[in-house]
Amino acid sequence: MNELEQRIDRIESRQEIGDLVAAYCAAVDAKNVAALGALFAEQAHFGDLRGRKAIAEFFSGWMAEWGPSFHYPHAITVEFTSADVATGAVTAHAEQKKGDEVWVMAIRYSDEYGREGGRWRFTRRDLEYVYRLRAQDYARFFGEVRR
Repeated sequence: MNELEQRIDRIESRQEIGDLVAAYCAAVDAKNVAALGALFAEQAHFGDLRGRKAIAEFFSGWMAEWGPSFHYPHAITVEFTSADVATGAVTAHAEQKKGDEVWVMAIRYSDEYGREGGRWRFTRRDLEYVYRLRAQDYARFFGEVRR
């Protein structure tokens, strides 16, 4: 690729990675395990989980336990280590219901992305809660780190 083609590829790749992050939130909220699994590379890592199948199984159980949710990404930063490999950081918020309780959380994701067959996927995703608490406790604990 010439320099212009490389620059265009980077711009398109950034957009595709942003779409990947948004698709993750949409799949979690829709409780769509198949769509969520397809966002991860076959040998991806999610925290301590290894492989697309293990990740999908985890989310299947999580989705059965939790009710409605709404995840929304904020800032996404991406750094390319090659044409087909990148790292990223994503900040996000989520609201989730479990039983009669509504939970609110601020999240930081540390990501690694890989392009497979022309499509960007997560090769690694680590989640860190800045805070995670019941909505009724939000005002009392706002600003404290809760893990």
